[in-house]
Amino acid sequence: MTKLISISRVAGRDLAYLLTILALGVLECAAWVAGLSIAASLLVLIVGIPAWLVFVNVSRRTTGLARRVSAGYRGAPIPAAYREPAGGGLLARARLVTSDPQTWRDLRWMVLNSTIGVVLASAAITVTGLAVEYIMTPAYYWALNDPGHQYVTLNFGVYSVRSVGWAFVTTGLGVALLPVALWLNHVVAAGHARLAARVLGPAARNWSPAADADRETTRAALPTVTGIV
Repeated sequence: MTKLISISRVAGRDLAYLLTILALGVLECAAWVAGLSIAASLLVLIVGIPAWLVFVNVSRRTTGLARRVSAGYRGAPIPAAYREPAGGGLLARARLVTSDPQTWRDLRWMVLNSTIGVVLASAAITVTGLAVEYIMTPAYYWALNDPGHQYVTLNFGVYSVRSVGWAFVTTGLGVALLPVALWLNHVVAAGHARLAARVLGPAARNWSPAADADRETTRAALPTVTGIV
């Protein structure tokens, strides 16, 4: 009984995570498609700069939510390594966020999750739904008028569910498919969370704000040194 409860808890956690990343993927797709389209179309105008900054802000909020969801699943935080603005005007701010590697990691994640992430989560959830539907076949098959046209659910090619016996055969298929569905859910959810930590976390393990500031100082000093030499 304890093992069954543990399996149920993990299965519920995996399914909840997949449903959440599916919703986030749809949100991220709308954000990056609309945001980049608007920013790119206005880039030739001065209003393109604030549009770009608005898009970056939206992407950071969206990926911040993705970090929290994936970190909660993994049980470990996923820190962000954004460069902090040191003052300056609109152009300075735009230059800072554009040169920030974390900005492009966020965008990369939004594209990945809204395409591959959505496809994998949808596939895993679909297999789970089919397993549950097969198990429940005896409870609803009789209410459908033409089982022969209910492909995948009541018409399996070799037989159609037209009697109680075939309904319980389908239940057996669902019981056999359920462990596969739960395994697939766990593999997709765990792999997704690991990928989120890899893409959304700092690029280097030894990242720190001080180290980042030192690199910026060194980069700024290079032209001067080259000119002296």
